[in-house]
Amino acid sequence: MPDLDLQTAQRLIIATARPRPTESIPLAASLDRVTALGVGARLPVPHFDQALMDGFAITGHDLDRATDELQLTIVGEIAAGRTHLPRLRPGQTLRIMTGGAVPHGAALIIPQEECREQEGRLRVPFRPNRRNWIRARGEILARGKVIVGKGELVRPEHLPLLATAGVSEIVVHQRPRAAVLSTGSELVEIGAAPDKGQVISGNPLLLDGLIRHATNLPPTIGMVPDRPGRIIDQLTALLAQPVDVIITTGGMGPGRYDLLPRVFQEMGVEILYRSLKIRPGKGTMAGVLGNTLLFALPGPPPAVRILFNELVLPALKKIHGLKRVLPANRRAVLTREVRVKRNGLQHLLAGVQGSRENTTTVRPAAHGEPADAIIVIPGRRRRVKAGELVCYHPA
Repeated sequence: MPDLDLQTAQRLIIATARPRPTESIPLAASLDRVTALGVGARLPVPHFDQALMDGFAITGHDLDRATDELQLTIVGEIAAGRTHLPRLRPGQTLRIMTGGAVPHGAALIIPQEECREQEGRLRVPFRPNRRNWIRARGEILARGKVIVGKGELVRPEHLPLLATAGVSEIVVHQRPRAAVLSTGSELVEIGAAPDKGQVISGNPLLLDGLIRHATNLPPTIGMVPDRPGRIIDQLTALLAQPVDVIITTGGMGPGRYDLLPRVFQEMGVEILYRSLKIRPGKGTMAGVLGNTLLFALPGPPPAVRILFNELVLPALKKIHGLKRVLPANRRAVLTREVRVKRNGLQHLLAGVQGSRENTTTVRPAAHGEPADAIIVIPGRRRRVKAGELVCYHPA
């Protein structure tokens, strides 16, 4: 099987991943869920003509007949929330508060600072072409107007608008379920005192955080030594659970104890690719068994972080039902020179975004520094100077 470029591998992954089934959930539980159907307004917003100022409601008849000054009789008051509304007649006015329902017969609201009250009468200087200070029914949203499109995340800003528009339940995709299996006889649990030659495994925590951020669900976490039978047993147990994606780390080099290719073959995994023309990622593999996608990533955490963003995250997004799943290609000014080996492989570097004089910048991340970008260096380039434009993917 030939090595694939990154874009071809991503297309294979997206073509293989399938969205989870749908479910109907209360609006209050819908934050960060992905809509399976477009969500439209069930009520117009606002669903009544609404006053935008504290003031006085007057009829169009009174405005039309005025020449110098309006003199009207104050016949009542409408506070926000009042539901039983009188009909306003010519020669009358009603005091109205911001947010109140505009009464029948009213054509505009005169702000109270423009009016004078005297013994139950209102005096208003005439001024043609006044703003009416009324928000018409449906002015913000017409009934049926789509608020959140199909395949989009429900954001905090959507929630009040959906609630105001009468939406109480929405149909979403179930969230992806993932599992992580770190392989390596040198690995010991967090909190253990490692002997010489042993390493405390950090990948489970790294992937736990990345998966929770992507799905809002904790993954199943496991660790196993470099023994084919043990690895197969652990993967078989994970596959027996309701899991959509399994991510293994380690065991993908050319060494004697790099066993994942052998394990995948023995288990009958349908291989999508065995290696990619990228660095890191030369030693990475993906396949499918039943309804589960399996990703075999290398062991170093920096490589895991980069390959999760480029390969695993698009699959999780597709399974979650998102419409846009691939990393966005963006351009920024490189602020620190990058040198790579000339080996024809596309290089991916963890990076940090910034800005300078209204220009987006990016630089390689320091060791252990949180990355929010993946810098993409073409395979033909060995050196990219500071000040050059580079492509990057948000991370």
